[in-house]
Amino acid sequence: MRNEWISVKDRLPEHNQFVLCVGTSKNMAVLRCDLDMNNYVFMFPDLKHQVKGVTHWMPLPEPPNE
Repeated sequence: MRNEWISVKDRLPEHNQFVLCVGTSKNMAVLRCDLDMNNYVFMFPDLKHQVKGVTHWMPLPEPPNE
């Protein structure tokens, strides 16, 4: 599986999917994409803090088999 950054303008992750995100500050974080009041938002895993400025995302890699 080849991981490439996907623009939020092109496509959004599935609802409740955890993804690696990067934004306008160029910092990366694992966030959850959530449908909140008919708008998709990116949230920290604690589900309490919304993150603004996400520009791109990619699926998380599969965990190791070991």
